[in-house]
Amino acid sequence: MRTLLLIFCLAILLMLTACNSSGTLKVINRSSYNIYITIDGKDIIIPGNTSKSVEVDTGKETVLTGTRTKEVPLVIYGETWMIRIYEYDEAVYLKNTNIKINSGETYKIYCDPILAAVKVKNYQDLAITAMSYTIHHPPFSEFTREIILPDSIQKDEEFFSPLPPANVDDIFYYTFNIKLADGTWIPYGDESTILYVDQEKVIDVIDVSKYVTKIH
Repeated sequence: MRTLLLIFCLAILLMLTACNSSGTLKVINRSSYNIYITIDGKDIIIPGNTSKSVEVDTGKETVLTGTRTKEVPLVIYGETWMIRIYEYDEAVYLKNTNIKINSGETYKIYCDPILAAVKVKNYQDLAITAMSYTIHHPPFSEFTREIILPDSIQKDEEFFSPLPPANVDDIFYYTFNIKLADGTWIPYGDESTILYVDQEKVIDVIDVSKYVTKIH
């Protein structure tokens, strides 16, 4: 009788004993450029054509609670990939979402490229304070859009912005205008700047002495 009681007590103890549990987020980057994520306060960069797994704490788990599920806020975006949803047939791109991680399981996100991009690297003393791009559909039309900078781009800093890609049924080229802190506007790009999915235009801002277009 004592043996049965001891076994029963041990069984109850085991059921009530809690241990830390965790699940895994795995991001598979199928694009050629970086994916950036923030989860549980960790900032992580996943280079192109690689993957990375991140362990996520899901809390205490017992036999009684079974698998634990934790909803986690996630920031995730890339240079040529972003979360895309459609509202009234119009594409909307997001950086923030929430995912549910189960203990003992792996939540996978596959990042296949869907965008083009431009990346600006500032190698000169003046900060970059504004930027725009123009899409040219020769000989019919063109339109210009401002690129929203997170802040002024200082010397030795860089910035990227995803862009709509060209395709075989819609071929167009880009030109770019970059404004410096002294009012100088620098043009980049020409008829050869056609960007398809998973292609990125890199602009190195180095010598601006030859540009004199200014706003006074």
